Amino acid sequence: MPTPIEPQDTNDPARRLRIGGSPAEQAALDWINSARDPIELVDKYEFDPAVEKPKPPRELSYELAKTMLIFRDDDAQGTLKELIELKALPEVTDAVLADLLHTGSQMAGEQPPPPQIPAIGVLLPVRLETRFYPPEAAGLSWRLCLRIIPDRASLDDHDPLASRDELESVELFWQQADGDINSDAAAKAWPLFVSRHGGPRANWLARAFPPVMNGDGTFTIDWPAEVNEDPATTHLRGFPATIDVWIARGGAGPQLAAQLAVDHGLVDFSLPDFDAGDDTRWWTSFDQALAAGLAAEIDLGQSLPNDIDALYVVGLSQEVPDDLFRDHVDAGLLAPIAPGSPTNTVHGEPAADLAQNGGVWLDLLRNPPDQTGASQISQTLTGDPDRLLPLPDGDTAARFLNQNLVRALWPVLWGHPFKDILGLGAAVHKAGLWAGDNLIPEGPSPALRIGSVPYGLLPTSSLVHWTPDNNDPAFEVVMADHLARLRADWRAAAETAGNVENADTAKLLDLLSRTASSRQYAWRNMTSLEQLLGVFLGGAFGFVYDHAIDWWEDLASVPLSYPIDPQRHFIASGWPQDLAIPLVMPDNLPPGVSFTDVIEMIRQTYPGQLADGTLLHEAFDDKMPNSLLIRLLWAARVMAAAEVVRATREDVGPMMEHLSLPDEVTQLQRDAQMFDVLPPGLAASDIYLRLQDALQAIAETPVELLERAFKAVLDTAIYRIDPWITGYSWRRLEALIDQKYPMQLGIYGWVDNPKPGTPGPTEGGLLHAPSPAQAFTSIVLRDKAINDPQTDRWQMDLTSSAIRTAARLADEVRLGQHLHIVIGREVERIVADPELIKRLRDTYRLRQEHAGRRVCNGKAVLDAAEVDLTNLGLTTLHFDQFDALREALNAYGDLLIAEGVYHVVSGRTEMAGAAMDAAAGMATPPELEVLQTPRSGRSVATTVAFCLPGASGTVAPTATASPTALA
Repeated sequence: MPTPIEPQDTNDPARRLRIGGSPAEQAALDWINSARDPIELVDKYEFDPAVEKPKPPRELSYELAKTMLIFRDDDAQGTLKELIELKALPEVTDAVLADLLHTGSQMAGEQPPPPQIPAIGVLLPVRLETRFYPPEAAGLSWRLCLRIIPDRASLDDHDPLASRDELESVELFWQQADGDINSDAAAKAWPLFVSRHGGPRANWLARAFPPVMNGDGTFTIDWPAEVNEDPATTHLRGFPATIDVWIARGGAGPQLAAQLAVDHGLVDFSLPDFDAGDDTRWWTSFDQALAAGLAAEIDLGQSLPNDIDALYVVGLSQEVPDDLFRDHVDAGLLAPIAPGSPTNTVHGEPAADLAQNGGVWLDLLRNPPDQTGASQISQTLTGDPDRLLPLPDGDTAARFLNQNLVRALWPVLWGHPFKDILGLGAAVHKAGLWAGDNLIPEGPSPALRIGSVPYGLLPTSSLVHWTPDNNDPAFEVVMADHLARLRADWRAAAETAGNVENADTAKLLDLLSRTASSRQYAWRNMTSLEQLLGVFLGGAFGFVYDHAIDWWEDLASVPLSYPIDPQRHFIASGWPQDLAIPLVMPDNLPPGVSFTDVIEMIRQTYPGQLADGTLLHEAFDDKMPNSLLIRLLWAARVMAAAEVVRATREDVGPMMEHLSLPDEVTQLQRDAQMFDVLPPGLAASDIYLRLQDALQAIAETPVELLERAFKAVLDTAIYRIDPWITGYSWRRLEALIDQKYPMQLGIYGWVDNPKPGTPGPTEGGLLHAPSPAQAFTSIVLRDKAINDPQTDRWQMDLTSSAIRTAARLADEVRLGQHLHIVIGREVERIVADPELIKRLRDTYRLRQEHAGRRVCNGKAVLDAAEVDLTNLGLTTLHFDQFDALREALNAYGDLLIAEGVYHVVSGRTEMAGAAMDAAAGMATPPELEVLQTPRSGRSVATTVAFCLPGASGTVAPTATASPTALA
């Protein structure tokens, strides 16, 4: 995995000062080119005050100045043309280059740029397309063509101007609603209003143009000075003036490969005017994309570029995020996504509620639901918790639930292992307070959608270059270094484990079936070497003990490379055992006792009674509730109380139990039974208080929400380190927002390990398909055909005639006929001779009892030897058509496989299963959607109203009577 781009790489001092062609650069060049002695450079060299001073402070040494002059003199003309040439010297860092520019600016009389105020970058993803072109002739280079495509989040669809029709419509709505959005009249008028404009636009119109009462008691609106005469087009937001392209190759760090100047005037989303010859846009023409700064052509050198680890695209604009995301809100596109919701379609259903119901938008005007999640999104994106309110599903939030679970479970999941097993000392309590605020396994902000596109919302920063503020906890810097090491170890392990590339079928299915949180848990007994040796060897185990410890330390060499001091040497004993109890909701509670009751008992019972079994005996008849969460909370409160007692007597070391435990009480029980008061100012006391508050919140939380969040917390305690890393950025982001730091929109994107591939079959080297899902299907099938060890298993050669016949066979099977019967009818259609058909029915019966009265067994006919069929009177003409039928049957099976893959890549696994069942002959085949061209347009409904004149006058009864009745 390549080294990631660090933030300072994208905004280094040299690039910030705009090296190319500036007066500062020219003055610096004149100074360096005119110098005759290194001392002339050393004497006039000035530090750039905008660049952070390293420790120890940097300086221009005589040796470096001498090296620069030698480098200058090695040029054919003995001069430097550009200051950037000095970057060829390893000693010339970005900071030195910035100092040289600063010295030049002083010589040129320029004012140095003021120190930049750090900004919070809100980075939107972009999509990247890469295409490799080999050298066109000997001595030329490989070329990489890169396209940068804005994602949905960067596209602003909101029209801030209302049309005349919209203004008349909203005015009519307020008249019908009597000017009161909460009235019954408004509820009746709203559906018609929504049918004209859609729920989101109707909501915006009602907010943008509130009712104004006339003197006669009727209602109107304040008409704006400007109305929209033409429909607005989508426009691009948040794109920087310059986009940087970085490439990491051969395991080295990323290097700047290109800088693209974005011409926003050419990033046009209007439709082409073919009559005027305006038939190209940046999204269809690579040349137009190059001119717009949304594409690049990069020279990769003459060797095969199969060593590219990653390609990155980054850039920061000067645009604030408030307006873009407010426009997304006003267009009805932005909303939170509930944790645990699918971000892909399931069973053909939408992944998330897209608020299509017009009543949702009326409720947002009348009485918006709780907006906790919406407020968290708003503050993270804009710095203002109210800027984007209200939102549909705005009550979606998991931060507080995650924080409460971490606070409640800290003593047992992290505090005890860190302090008592790893020997990390009293700092663990302070870390627990930090984690209670910042360790949020499901993320500090809800996921969100813009339209139907889901996005995660995570703060990020650089652990490697983490710099503490004055008020930051002291342990953060130390912990950042260790987390960076852990991340590298985790990354190496992930690379070793591999991914779908070159995976066999079993591994592919395993990877595809993985979920965000663990689905099952297991437990394993852990025994200390000290206890084990004491049991088997009694007291005389000194020599054996030393060898055992050496063996243990050798096995644990990787974790022991971190600054831990384990007091006991634990080893696993026995095999892992599947967890056989529920995670949250126990099924063995006494009658009349609820889950909430149990949590309240744990919260209110004296810790000593939790420790000595009093509550267990009195409330549960000595049967512990079989819920993992309840048992952990029970133990957590006992441990938290014991730690308060230990901290009170300044016992900050690990809590060590005796190797041979007495039958009466353990050290943990003794300490918990001594719990009395909470001394102020102790971190252990604060952890206990937070646990108490968290228990109350957990008791009020629905079990289904606890089940989901508890899995994320368990995974974080077992193997996840990303919530810890995110916690750093989250705490810093909150602090920066509180200090009103500016926020700026930007972009980012990357491609892992792009490589030259084999061009597709078309003239442009592509493989065309009617839809992305069908293209993905082709990619998967082609990959299996190339890489499967059984070369013929995935081979498919489908002709249009075979596909048409196979589709017809599938239609008949879908009507309820067995495949053998369908094949038999097809055979008889080919034969088309009554006498020959009778012979086939007699010879190749589906069942003996049919006695030739039913259709022949077509499968048996196709499997029969040609000589046997010739004896029945069939000819070469029949055999040729039988071959075509066999080809169609092969196509039938291949199409069912393709149909299954098509539904898998579309996220409809249940329908994929139906296709596989049909391929196995266990079910009727589904509609072969893989063959169909999806509609590219949208359905438009037209409503026609007929106004008929009313009947005038009274109609005589005889006027409509029939002649028979009149007679």
